[in-house]
Amino acid sequence: MTAVNARGMVAVGVDGSPEAVDAARYAVEAARARHLDVLVVCAYQMPMITDDLTSEPIAASRTAADQVVSDVVSQLTVPTTMKVSTLVQLTSPVTLLHRLAETAALVVIGSHHFDLTDQLLIGPVASAVAAHADCPVVVIPRAWSLTPVGVRPIVVALDGQTAATAALDFAFAEAERRTCGVTALHAVPLRDPLVNNQGRHADIGEILAGHQEDHPDIAVRALFISSEPKDAIIDQSFSAAMMVVGRPHRHRLGSWTRSVAKAVLSQTHCPLVVVPRIATDQS
Repeated sequence: MTAVNARGMVAVGVDGSPEAVDAARYAVEAARARHLDVLVVCAYQMPMITDDLTSEPIAASRTAADQVVSDVVSQLTVPTTMKVSTLVQLTSPVTLLHRLAETAALVVIGSHHFDLTDQLLIGPVASAVAAHADCPVVVIPRAWSLTPVGVRPIVVALDGQTAATAALDFAFAEAERRTCGVTALHAVPLRDPLVNNQGRHADIGEILAGHQEDHPDIAVRALFISSEPKDAIIDQSFSAAMMVVGRPHRHRLGSWTRSVAKAVLSQTHCPLVVVPRIATDQS
């Protein structure tokens, strides 16, 4: 199976880890809910350059990547109406996923941090992709199961500073697909004496009111916690179906490095969605 047109699909980056299979299974479910197809992608690297480098090591790397994709696809249960395509390229995984994010509804990645022994996906791919992708990026935690445990809410973290519209749009759209509620989480450290909690609560309440008016069938709860935002997000992820966070504005130097989204990227206990300021997945 090879990809011809990637527009409008759910793309999932895979390697040889168990997390990749979980990510692919999530991608299939997300695509089914959106009536889209799935693209399973794997990037592979050039072998270490030596004086006697021949085409054989390069061919072996490609074969290994093809096998990874084949193994992942063989473990998927795919609806008959869905097409699963594959794409294997000699490039970096970040470059490949950034390119696909230009036209994808979602990019899905496992939270596995790859190392030099993988030879397939190298480096903290999830962070690099989530920092700049043009579509929402879903990071699947280790040991996550597709099997639902009761009806859990979509939790969207609001900090009062990062633009909330795209994150809330995504959260409410996902809640409609799952027929569940939305919890708006706002956490402020106790040690911060400059925070006007009443003002922020009013601002968040006003933002929520607009979305609630557009989605009257969705139960909405505002949750205000005195805690480090990172700790509150991780704690709430135990009982959430999904955690949604907005991505900081790109034009602020170092905003991603210092962001709560990056801090919790591989620590939540449910899928984490990092939504850019202007999200493409609004349907």
